[in-house]
Amino acid sequence: MVFNHPFGRGWQEYARTETQRDVFNPEFHNKIKIHYCFEEEQKLKFQMFDTDSCSHSLSKHTYVGKVQCTLADIVIVQAYSADIMLNGVKRGQLIITVTDVSHNREELELFFSASHLRKSGLAFSLPDPFLEILSSKKTLIQRTTLLSNTKNPVWPSVCVPFRVLRNNRGDYRQLTLQCYHYCKDGHHQLLGETEIHARQLLEAPSSFPLKKSVILIFL
Repeated sequence: MVFNHPFGRGWQEYARTETQRDVFNPEFHNKIKIHYCFEEEQKLKFQMFDTDSCSHSLSKHTYVGKVQCTLADIVIVQAYSADIMLNGVKRGQLIITVTDVSHNREELELFFSASHLRKSGLAFSLPDPFLEILSSKKTLIQRTTLLSNTKNPVWPSVCVPFRVLRNNRGDYRQLTLQCYHYCKDGHHQLLGETEIHARQLLEAPSSFPLKKSVILIFL
């Protein structure tokens, strides 16, 4: 959960991420947009909770810890990290990345599918696959919907901002596609991965080898 501290007021809830269940190292997909005012001290507080029910009330969940900083602290370093603390005890680490979205609001809509996915274990057990798009620094850019019991998934469309496909010089970035079988304990099984050039996304439909599987991309 994210709280802000408007001038002359107390802490107020600003936004919540999605819930990641049974995961020790969550990577939250939902992006949180905050207007950055250079001349103001914009205080932020991030609170982590272990979800115990479907209730929207925080009192129904286990409090893990918090991180307090300013928006400027995050903007300056672009990739901010801090310890999650509870009563002086470290309970984990929070990593926050920031991207300027004030320009270039156009998005690329992509449809992904795969064929002949295989997972280790039971020979007749079908995977529960999802796909992730990662930057060259292995930062999560986008994640597809989780599908159940299929070796030939066709995922609903995902949108990727054009701005994340290029670096500051305007060159297209290298990207990594990783396909996983979902596991409840959070240790998802990697089914395969491949590295592509961001420009290839604009040349869809295209296919790429994903170890023993084939991943397809089309607009």
